[in-house]
Amino acid sequence: MTRPGGPPRDGRRSSGRRVARRTVVLGSLSLSVANLAGAVVVFVLLAFVLPVPDGIEQDRTRVLNLVLAGVYVGTAAAAGVAFGARDAGRRLRWLVEDRSPTGTERRQAVRIPLASGVRQTAIWGLAAVLFAVVNGLQDVLLGVEVGLTVLIGGLTTSATTYLLLAHINRGVVARAYAGRSLHRPPGAGVAWRAVLTWTLGTGLPLTGLTLLSGLAIGLDVDRRELAVAVFVLGLTALATGLLTVVQFARGMADPLRSLRRSLERIERGDLDVDVPITETTEIGVLQAGVTRMVEGLRERERVRDLFGRHVGEDVARTAIADGVALGGEERFAAALFVDVVDSTGLAEHSSPHAVLDLLNSFFAVVVEVVDAHGGVVNKFMGDAVLAVWGAPLAHDDPAGAALAAARVLSERLPVEVTELRAGTGVAAGQVVAGNLGASTRLEYTVIGDPVNVASRLSGLAKDHDPAVLADRAALVAAAPSEAACWRDAGEVTLRGRSTPTPLATPS
Repeated sequence: MTRPGGPPRDGRRSSGRRVARRTVVLGSLSLSVANLAGAVVVFVLLAFVLPVPDGIEQDRTRVLNLVLAGVYVGTAAAAGVAFGARDAGRRLRWLVEDRSPTGTERRQAVRIPLASGVRQTAIWGLAAVLFAVVNGLQDVLLGVEVGLTVLIGGLTTSATTYLLLAHINRGVVARAYAGRSLHRPPGAGVAWRAVLTWTLGTGLPLTGLTLLSGLAIGLDVDRRELAVAVFVLGLTALATGLLTVVQFARGMADPLRSLRRSLERIERGDLDVDVPITETTEIGVLQAGVTRMVEGLRERERVRDLFGRHVGEDVARTAIADGVALGGEERFAAALFVDVVDSTGLAEHSSPHAVLDLLNSFFAVVVEVVDAHGGVVNKFMGDAVLAVWGAPLAHDDPAGAALAAARVLSERLPVEVTELRAGTGVAAGQVVAGNLGASTRLEYTVIGDPVNVASRLSGLAKDHDPAVLADRAALVAAAPSEAACWRDAGEVTLRGRSTPTPLATPS
């Protein structure tokens, strides 16, 4: 049961809630761990690595910053994580309620990482101001040093959390854009993310390293302290740069790897491929493009299948490969015509549905036999079938294959479709095969004397036992092994012809 605008009322509801719960829980956990790690790194740098001006008690400064960090992290940071979880839950209400999002809800849901990144940047920015002011009361340069360290560490932490949340939020993005297409990135593009990753993960730590060198002049520190500080800050910059680049690379590589696997399946002919939109960058546009491509291929396959069912697979493949145009070409071909006996009486005493079901059973046997012998069912004509060998595809022995198919039909039809009797005629010779009709509506057909002869013979065969007659000229054109399976059945002058036609029937 499907509601308009929403997914089915089955396991999808609980699944939607799981996606929302997973996003909120993992997002809150990632924020807490990242901010705690950032705070620890910043405190270690301030307390044990960065030089302090002469005259400042280092132990007293450590205790002061430790108390300040504990109070701030325990209040502002914790409050920020709690507010972020509440905000994410509000943005994902549509997912919990098992319905499709509105345009506004969709934008809010996919921007959860950006909103969280902005919020974390603001919290760390306030922390930088607070630490700068408190430490600046002791020494201005110390305040500048501490404030810049907290700010740079906070921005790097915010960039890390943004990349983490972008990865966690993929399930939400997939639900938000389920059943929809995407023609332009709704979020930051790949280039913007790459620049942001380098700037906040590597550029800012290196900027801090540069500023430290400048501040060292004013702090009047010795070379050993400066060397230790530069060494540790350099290692920190390398570590944060590597972490953010790995996160960025993973964020790009995972969806691209999934796309590659989907394209490999499509290349193998598997069109049962679902490519959800999990990214708000150009990769998301690419995912949507692959989805549209698969839908187009599925539609093309349905049309090709329907086309093949109507005109035959061989005719359909030829038309797709060579195109269609009015006209034809002369070929040597064999025609087999099967016509039901007394179909008028059958229709008089049976319901239309019963007649249709009976004819479908009859046609199923004919089509199976024709296909098994390499022929093409050219058309169904009410209660009759015309099959052809040698057109549109070439055949090594069209006459022999048509004769063999006629023999098999004479054995199977009386046993498998006992309610119907049919006459079968076979002839072979030169025909014209091609498209007949108009430029806007055409039909592949075969025209020539063999088709007319096969039709006339099927009518005569209805009173013959077995109910199969063939033009003896077809035996001459057939392989000797097949011709040996037939015997002479006299001759007859067919309607519309001036000379007798020698006949044959299965021996």
